[in-house]
Amino acid sequence: MRFLRISAWFFLCALALAACNSKNPDEKIIGREKFALVLADLHMADATLAVAGLNVSKDTTEIELYYQAIMAKHGVTQKQIDNSFKHYAKKPRILEKIYDEVSENLAKQEENFEEQRKEVPLDDNMQKPKQN
Repeated sequence: MRFLRISAWFFLCALALAACNSKNPDEKIIGREKFALVLADLHMADATLAVAGLNVSKDTTEIELYYQAIMAKHGVTQKQIDNSFKHYAKKPRILEKIYDEVSENLAKQEENFEEQRKEVPLDDNMQKPKQN
């Protein structure tokens, strides 16, 4: 009986380790904190591209470069982002908390932008920096 328990315990441990050590890194889910940072950067890129007036059907190379830079910065793949979003979408409370973090990250970026903007004096029509 004891042998059976030890064998069952060993089997469960081996199964858990195999599940945790997936050979395909694209199958892994991005952690909540990191995913919030990735999403914040993706939303910032979307806003930047929209302001720049890039057309999704015409300017795909430029758009892909933005997204590839974000994925490289965070060390994730498109497949991981997709899998993570699907995973967290099944858990709406967790996804809501992630998007609360995204909002906080974007608010911090906006504060930093405003601070930097205050350091650059603007001319009267507020379009161009003053020429000293």
